[in-house]
Amino acid sequence: MPAQAQSSFGTAAGGFRLASPSTGNALLIEVWGYWDAETAKAFAEEAPIVSRRAAAPLNLVLEASQLKPQGVKGQAALRALLECLTKLSVSRAVARVSNILTRMQLTRIAAECGASQLLHFDTGRDE
Repeated sequence: MPAQAQSSFGTAAGGFRLASPSTGNALLIEVWGYWDAETAKAFAEEAPIVSRRAAAPLNLVLEASQLKPQGVKGQAALRALLECLTKLSVSRAVARVSNILTRMQLTRIAAECGASQLLHFDTGRDE
């Protein structure tokens, strides 16, 4: 199994972790809590870069089950990732979300930037 590249930013109150194999197309992005301006800025810069480095077609899992609804800067950071996805070859992009307000926020952001057909939701329960 190839080595995994990983970076993380933030605190227990809010942050993210980006993990991808050194080769291949899988990317796991874990996000949690409420982001302050510094965390949002770091995510907006790092997540698109890591996404573009993954081999095509990208297979993305956005683990957001602990993510709280975000303020303006956090929403802009999530938008940066979703806008990036619209420019990549994506085979699968799944967001695991447990908070309905967070899911609504992600749905709206995806629609605004043309990524609604790319992003699918998994609540972790049968629907």
